[in-house]
Amino acid sequence: MRLACVSDGVVVNVIEAQDRPDWAADWPKAGDAAPGWTWDCTSFAPPAETASVPDEISILQVMILVGEERWSAAEAVAADPALPWALRATIRQAGSPLVRGSETMDALAWLLDLTPEEVEGIFAAGTQVLA
Repeated sequence: MRLACVSDGVVVNVIEAQDRPDWAADWPKAGDAAPGWTWDCTSFAPPAETASVPDEISILQVMILVGEERWSAAEAVAADPALPWALRATIRQAGSPLVRGSETMDALAWLLDLTPEEVEGIFAAGTQVLA
């Protein structure tokens, strides 16, 4: 039989045993449950599926998500010849892909004054923006 160790309504471990050990007397029979599943004292449920965050989105998607005002401010800064050429070129290539965690994305995040959390939010929301 499979037995589930549950803590605060979440399965944290599953064991297989022929006989129920004394120390697992209050563990429910797990069935197909696995760590991460929830237990409501009656039944198990698998964890909710989370939408996957893409590793790549287009600059156009970023433009749409950050808005015209913020993007225009970034374009003005990007016109500075003291900035790396690759960054200045990137901001002009609306159809180009941006890779999460790349130096280009990090530089663009700096240019747009985005926090790491905002960058993750943009990549997550990018799946909803068809550009």
